[in-house]
Amino acid sequence: MKNNKLQNGIGEIKNVNLTLEEKKRIFSVIINSETKINSSIKSPWSESLFFTYFQKNKFIYLIIPLIIILSGGSLAFASEESLPNNFLYPIKTDVIEPLREALTFSAKGKALYQSNLATKRLVEAETLIDQGKLDQDVEIKINRLLEKHIASLDQALAKVKIDPNDGQDEIKTNFRAGMKAHVRVMKMLQQEDKTIDSPVIETQISETVRKNTDKIKENRDSKNEDKLKKYNQRKKDVEALINQAVTDINDNSPEANQKIITDTNQTLDEAKNFLKEADGYEKDGDLEGAYQTLLDSESSVKEAGIFFKAGMKFKNKHNK
Repeated sequence: MKNNKLQNGIGEIKNVNLTLEEKKRIFSVIINSETKINSSIKSPWSESLFFTYFQKNKFIYLIIPLIIILSGGSLAFASEESLPNNFLYPIKTDVIEPLREALTFSAKGKALYQSNLATKRLVEAETLIDQGKLDQDVEIKINRLLEKHIASLDQALAKVKIDPNDGQDEIKTNFRAGMKAHVRVMKMLQQEDKTIDSPVIETQISETVRKNTDKIKENRDSKNEDKLKKYNQRKKDVEALINQAVTDINDNSPEANQKIITDTNQTLDEAKNFLKEADGYEKDGDLEGAYQTLLDSESSVKEAGIFFKAGMKFKNKHNK
């Protein structure tokens, strides 16, 4: 049994590889780490049973990257779809993803990347719930990564240059919408799978999302004429998003689960109510309040779209 695990582990390593930029990055890390090998560096493989034997061996930090670099195949491709209970998952989260962030040089790019990673962690949790494999240890692992991504996102956004076209609004509304929508999908899947312990999800991932999503909001000042122009432009976009969401639901309603439709429509109603509130603020001359509420409307309609699409994906999967 042990020999089989060993051979399987070696086989997986031999079938992975890095891009040229990733190879350069790892070689640089290896060279620069040679004099620091005894420092308290945590191996990216520390949570893998296959490498438990090697955890106390300082040379593992040199041997494993070299094996990966010299082996055939594609590391990025092989680890991309791995889940927290998979052998390749530490490679994805502790090697590949940090390398890709290191090769992203703009603050805006880093913010977008961390936002996408946070969403990816929730999608992984959804998949494990759907498979009946989200235990408490794995959920805690995902939550720790999620907290790390959110903190990095906040730091990156603080460094983004403040100008009307910096794209912060879109990054923030997409982040908030994605977080809230995927937590709702997780809860929906959990309610249908009695093997998953509900309090685990409530006290870990859901709580992290609840505490952090509303903190990632637009709070900068600008001239009134800029605010009015931005408000009018964005209002048209939000109205178009709402209309498109309604069309998507109507087009898919024969195939959709009624609960998904009901929940999606409730979120769309929230988006419409926020839009009305924004118009009220604008008429009263409170352009800052109008714009902030408009962002809430945009986030809600995007949340509705993401929830509907993700919910339909799982429903269609089980109906096949």
